[in-house]
Amino acid sequence: MKFRRLIFIAAMISAAAISCKKDDDAASMPSLQGTMQIQGLPEFISPRQVCTLKVKGAVHPEGKEMGYYWKVSPSMKQYDTTDVFIHTFSDTLQTYTVYCYAFASGYSSNSTSTYSTVVKGGKNGSLTGDGYNPEASSIAIGSQTWTPANVSSGEGLGFRNADVMADVFGKFYSFDQAQKACEALGADWKLPSLEDWDALEEYIRSQEMGKSTVAPLMLKNAKFNGTEMWEYWPAVGDITNQTGFSAIPAGYANISAGSFSGVYEYAAFWTSTSVDDDYTMAYYKYMICDEPDMFTGKADKASFGASARCIRK
Repeated sequence: MKFRRLIFIAAMISAAAISCKKDDDAASMPSLQGTMQIQGLPEFISPRQVCTLKVKGAVHPEGKEMGYYWKVSPSMKQYDTTDVFIHTFSDTLQTYTVYCYAFASGYSSNSTSTYSTVVKGGKNGSLTGDGYNPEASSIAIGSQTWTPANVSSGEGLGFRNADVMADVFGKFYSFDQAQKACEALGADWKLPSLEDWDALEEYIRSQEMGKSTVAPLMLKNAKFNGTEMWEYWPAVGDITNQTGFSAIPAGYANISAGSFSGVYEYAAFWTSTSVDDDYTMAYYKYMICDEPDMFTGKADKASFGASARCIRK
């Protein structure tokens, strides 16, 4: 399968260190030692967030003091020379690279870089695309009424353990957390059963809605900070989101490990239907970027983290 690389990783790999003008004999200078690491910068931040950054790991071979200079690309044009760097990030929704250089007289500099992405939920936020209405409270599909986006309330994990991402991708829940999140919406809401999901699929197929397959009519042609999320595959064809379900490829999580997989590839949703007699596993529904249909999987209730959509009783 062809896998799409995350824009968050691509931004880090593509960032190049800024070169400095050196004397002719600079190549013979000894280097500052150690492996530098920037501290205090989350992977995802809110617009205009203020971060206090420090660096550790640079070592002067003679134990003398060093200086540090910082730059944030693309927002800063000049360097800031300071040990502790306090920076207010822009409200522009994009990825920023932070550079830090350690310097000392008679030595070539040591450097490191890291990155952070400014995100925002809701209207005019990071998630955009045709048919997206963050202010809608529900969506009717046939005789069913669904929540129009991934649930973000209650217990659960934001993407890559970032709370700010909960309002963008919704939260990743264990089975019990997903049930509670739907119940918290009110007495007339619940986590959909496997039968509810099957009924949704049957309705879509019966209506055909211009196609005999399900996924293209449920997937949202979403962009995250301007980058397409669903990759085009001929087997899937054009994404129309004709149902208004607006599924995004947020992936899934390992709750116990706090790890995340399948972003840009999978949309996974819990059902309320248990698999076995001891109730340790439950069914979930999922769609994948290169297949035109919706599928059913089984997962451990406690450790698997999926998105939640709720249905009106």
